[in-house]
Amino acid sequence: MSIKTILLHLANDDHHAQRLAVAVRLARKFEAFLDFLHIVPVRSEGGEQGEGHSADLEHKVRVACRNASYALTVIEGDPLERMVERAAFADLLILSQMEIEAAEGGADQMPERLALRMPGPLLVLPSNGDHDSLGRHILVAWHNSRTSGRAVRDALPFLKRAERVTLLSIDPPGLGGEGDSRELGEDLSVFLDRHGIQNLNLVNISTDDPASDAILRLAEENECDLIVLGASGHSRLRSLVMGNVTRSVLEQTRVPVLLSH
Repeated sequence: MSIKTILLHLANDDHHAQRLAVAVRLARKFEAFLDFLHIVPVRSEGGEQGEGHSADLEHKVRVACRNASYALTVIEGDPLERMVERAAFADLLILSQMEIEAAEGGADQMPERLALRMPGPLLVLPSNGDHDSLGRHILVAWHNSRTSGRAVRDALPFLKRAERVTLLSIDPPGLGGEGDSRELGEDLSVFLDRHGIQNLNLVNISTDDPASDAILRLAEENECDLIVLGASGHSRLRSLVMGNVTRSVLEQTRVPVLLSH
């Protein structure tokens, strides 16, 4: 997989400039096209809401994207549905971290809802920092599952450019780090080595702490600047619901997370 189209949701919120800067840096790194999507509420007949807003965003995009290829589309409708539609034609979608205090099912939980419906990876940016070093030291949170396998494959463009890659596998308590996860982690390191990724460090732990705590603790201790994670989820009342590990990581992380489902 290569990253040739990056989709960014434009909104004039507190973290807009951060998202835009990261998107432009990644577009230059991967020689990718930037697809900006500004979604506005459906206007009533004769209404002009959002036009000045869109003009301001267009100016900011034009200034930030000098010497970069991009397109900006203003469209009406539901943000989730519109982004899911557009994501079918992108290799990566960038969005901001949801807020911990968000109401259940509210708009601020967009990242987790999108991750479970997208055909490709979602890069979630925490609200702290500018993330200039994103992708230098990557932590892969590995679990032998379809979603983990998908996440690793989607992350290959980042992994191939990383200076260091840490592979984390977690066993249940009492196995002393010698459970099945270690062997599977070794298999993953062989797989990545065949892709030319050789700067690997395999970490296998046994803990009764929540997996999300172990992932975030290791990322902080090793100064990782990107976490690769398979987005687990299940169906409930006809809706896709994020798994506890994925949700906890998204709520608490101070490191960008690359999610795939």
